[in-house]
Amino acid sequence: MSEADLPVQEVGAEAGQDAQDWKASLPEEIRSDPSLEPIRDLAGLAKSYVNAQRLIGREKIPMPKDESDPLWEDVYRRLGRPETPDAYEFERPEGLPGYDEGAEKAFREQAHKLGLSAKQARGLYDWYNSLAGEKLQGASKTREEWVSALKAEWGPSFAENVEAARRALRYHGDESLVDLLDSTGLGDHPAVVKMMAKIGKGLKEDGLRGTAGASMAPSDAKSKINAILADWNHPYHDRYKPGHNEAVAEMLRLHEAAYPQEE
Repeated sequence: MSEADLPVQEVGAEAGQDAQDWKASLPEEIRSDPSLEPIRDLAGLAKSYVNAQRLIGREKIPMPKDESDPLWEDVYRRLGRPETPDAYEFERPEGLPGYDEGAEKAFREQAHKLGLSAKQARGLYDWYNSLAGEKLQGASKTREEWVSALKAEWGPSFAENVEAARRALRYHGDESLVDLLDSTGLGDHPAVVKMMAKIGKGLKEDGLRGTAGASMAPSDAKSKINAILADWNHPYHDRYKPGHNEAVAEMLRLHEAAYPQEE
């Protein structure tokens, strides 16, 4: 009988040997290797080999030895870090006053230093600004509640008391104090406004004056007032010019000296 006369089913039976039998022909040192455990037959072995070859053909990322290894630069680049900090693309948030350009620049530099990809840096940037926006909304709501509480407590005297508080701030405060109260929101805190209102009322009721008007005759004080009003370069006319708050306080004292009978 020739090979051509062998029954087809016998050939198939030999090819369909038990899943574990295919390992018998392997060298003993690799036969029991754990990596072969999931492979049940020759077809599975062939498939695993093909997949491994495909992975080997892909571009590989070197693994740095430690944090100081210069290979990290190549890793960051391949994972998507832009070439320079300026290459990060951010969408500036809307409705967020006082946006800090310097803070954004510092964030770009730090993100680049840490090797963040464009996607990672943008996600972190958006998350932080979203958080800042929520805090700002909360602070704005709190300040509105403070003002509403003062209106309810003072009623018709609200405007008068607020003006007294402003008068005290102009008289005793300076630009640094004004900036602090504005930036922290404490300028609207009921306790602060009440205290400043009491001080402001005392300035008018007790006739407290600064040295700029206390020793000056009414006529001299009026002349000084007119000189300030005529000088458009004087800090009194520009709230953003250095010395403006001091100039306002001076004008208040000059008016107190110029018109003492009206106090």
